[in-house]
Amino acid sequence: MKGLSCAAPPICAFDVLQPVRLDNNVYDLGQNAAMMPRLRATGPAGSVVKIIPSELLKPSGELDDTVCGGKSYWSYTLAGTGNEAWFPKFFYRGARYLKVECTGGAEVTSLEGVVVHSSAAPVGQFSCSNDLFNRIRTLVRWAQRSNMMSVLTDCPHREKLGWLEQYHLNGPSLRYEFDLTTLFAKGMNDMADSQLEDGLVPDIAPEYVKFSGGFRDSPEWGSAVVLVPWQQYQFSGDLQLLRRY
Repeated sequence: MKGLSCAAPPICAFDVLQPVRLDNNVYDLGQNAAMMPRLRATGPAGSVVKIIPSELLKPSGELDDTVCGGKSYWSYTLAGTGNEAWFPKFFYRGARYLKVECTGGAEVTSLEGVVVHSSAAPVGQFSCSNDLFNRIRTLVRWAQRSNMMSVLTDCPHREKLGWLEQYHLNGPSLRYEFDLTTLFAKGMNDMADSQLEDGLVPDIAPEYVKFSGGFRDSPEWGSAVVLVPWQQYQFSGDLQLLRRY
């Protein structure tokens, strides 16, 4: 029996986003990010605080969550012990806005967003005299971190599956920003584990959902199993993935 590590850098908490505005029970955290809420609230036992995330607002100021594929939220039931602190153990969402709905007499005393993503070490830095370029780079880095988890996702606000085009389309730029050696090795293990007997590498790995048609059999996605080891070699001279896969 031969052991094979599938370990990737753990997902950790990093920045904390404080609300910059509160209007009609909607907290504006000032930055779109993959996050989890940190809540403090008071209220009688059994009262509930529901936290609904969104990346966008309608002109009316209400949440616009129409492109997020579902109505996801966090919910905390109070024990009635005073000013209670709560942080979820599971489930992150891409969001900038958090709407609070309280029932049963619950009251929020504070709410903030804790930014979470892979702890892959940063290895690159960029700055120049052009402020627009610096802002673009900052925007891209936020997007990269929001989609760097145990797999590379294409968006942090929907199903969060490991769509394989991310590994070879975004991989070259990601390598300049982060040490992704172990995360890419883990991704290759996922691809190998998901490969069918006829050789097909599906569009997502791990294949938690079996799609049909082009959403399962698209060469631009499955070809990551060939392109990723080659890109890794071109970038670093590392032959490990080429030899293994």
